Amino acid sequence: MSTNTETNKEVFDKWLKWRERTIKLPLMYTQSGNVPVRRSKPTKDVRDLCDGIGLRENLDYIFRNNEMRFATREHLAFFKLNYK
Repeated sequence: MSTNTETNKEVFDKWLKWRERTIKLPLMYTQSGNVPVRRSKPTKDVRDLCDGIGLRENLDYIFRNNEMRFATREHLAFFKLNYK
């Protein structure tokens, strides 16, 4: 198996395990306001916030489709305290 496949499997396994430590972020809409935008990566402000509190993507948190899951309750709490 390739390293990339192993990494994808590890991230997916974490995603399933971290289900109870989830926060759903508000949807963003197109300019018309009618269609929600599905994001596969966090926005710059979310990424900057996570970097600022020392969280690393795919190690401390995973982002998929406007939902974030965290490795620990502490990571989730820090994010909630700092998110606008």
